[in-house]
Amino acid sequence: MATGLNEIPMEIAALDRIIEQGYEAVDCGIETFGENATLGRKTPEDVVLLDRLKQKVINLNPELPIEAIDDALNTLLQSKANLTLVNANKFYYNLLKNGVDATFKDEYGIEKEDKVKIIDWQNPENNDFLITRQFKISGEMYNCRADMVLFVNGLPLVFIELKASHKHLENAYNDNIKHYLMPYRKHFITMHLSLYQTEQKRK
Repeated sequence: MATGLNEIPMEIAALDRIIEQGYEAVDCGIETFGENATLGRKTPEDVVLLDRLKQKVINLNPELPIEAIDDALNTLLQSKANLTLVNANKFYYNLLKNGVDATFKDEYGIEKEDKVKIIDWQNPENNDFLITRQFKISGEMYNCRADMVLFVNGLPLVFIELKASHKHLENAYNDNIKHYLMPYRKHFITMHLSLYQTEQKRK
């Protein structure tokens, strides 16, 4: 959502706290797209940071050929428009937690199967952590800017919406659920946590 002047200090304070946890931070208010893009996005419709995702998955699976990595990413990023948001979210949760099945051929041309790790749960320091501020998203009806989005290995996993203290938290929550989930449903299927907070409350 557009940021009110009295909400900017909240964003900056939250950003500083998250940076302290080891996250890289990017202010997307001046983000560029296409060639030499700030985050590697061709357009604001791209919410997965593909360059970060692929490089990190390669690093986490050094024993696997690039063919296996590409097969796993194709599975991970395939459209789930036929599923409800809840079922699609469960599908991605399983892949992120347990890895993605991939098929590839070894050096002898024999077809093999293996699991491709997307997130290193045992060694968190091996992952790539990014926090963005005012992340622009293009939908079918209109554009919006998410106050803050947390990415792990290029995947948007946490959505944070901050509101001024004079606004009712319940109204902010309901208004934003409707605002984001209807026109931006496909962008939320990898999200596993949404936080709505005022200066006094969080949900």
